[in-house]
Amino acid sequence: MTFRDPIIKSAKPKDRIKYWNLVPGDQVRIRGEESKTIYEVMSINRLSNQIRLKVPSSVSSSYSVSTFILY
Repeated sequence: MTFRDPIIKSAKPKDRIKYWNLVPGDQVRIRGEESKTIYEVMSINRLSNQIRLKVPSSVSSSYSVSTFILY
């Protein structure tokens, strides 16, 4: 492990989501975002309750599950 490797913080077992309704390829919108842009889910980390999105630029973003609206 190098100093550039990301450290993944896992959620406590009692805080983890049991049943996921999101899968890679789903269309979502970020709650509270004014632009109302629809993004595509790239990957899901069930250990830390995080979702990685495909965004127009080459940089992908990781968000918490509670900030999404499924389309």
